[in-house]
Amino acid sequence: MQRLLIHTGVHKTGTTTVQKAMHQNRRVLAQQGFFYPSTGLLTDNPASWGHHNLAYALRNEQKGRATWQALRTEADQRGLPITIVSSEELSLLPLPPLLGIKPYQIIAEAFVDYEIVLICYLRPQVEMAAALYNHHVKSVGETCDILDFLSRCAPRLDYMQYLHVASVGLGDAEIRVRRYGRDWLRGDILDDLAAEIGLEI
Repeated sequence: MQRLLIHTGVHKTGTTTVQKAMHQNRRVLAQQGFFYPSTGLLTDNPASWGHHNLAYALRNEQKGRATWQALRTEADQRGLPITIVSSEELSLLPLPPLLGIKPYQIIAEAFVDYEIVLICYLRPQVEMAAALYNHHVKSVGETCDILDFLSRCAPRLDYMQYLHVASVGLGDAEIRVRRYGRDWLRGDILDDLAAEIGLEI
């Protein structure tokens, strides 16, 4: 049975490092049976190596179905045992207005007959809140104090809710959770993910 690995981040857990390494080493990945597809990449941004459009498409049922079916078609045509996609934006599902478990059901329906594995790295919430705030101050122009910011980002720190919705929507999919941080990773993030998915680096 072919397998779909969905690496969903979350944000600030080395996702850009993972995506850049996967994107730049697609030929080497293929030699080990891993396919890092083109569907879902931000084609208008050559500096984006993640499959963020897979998440954005799931704001709309019709577009979501079309995009994930296109991914399925690309994976079927490539024919490698394992297709792996990566986007921290997928950890924000469900995105309005398509709420509830529906986005995950669309994924499961598109990849029926595939073994689906969702892989998620979680950072302790205090560290995550600080990292998100620092990022928004430096890169987004955040001007609110951290308490105001926390009131807005609190839903992103509710890991149990995120995992519950994903598990219900994906049905029989396997969900693997890894704790992100120096004390828990097996080496760096690339070493750890490689060990988790059976990739020899």
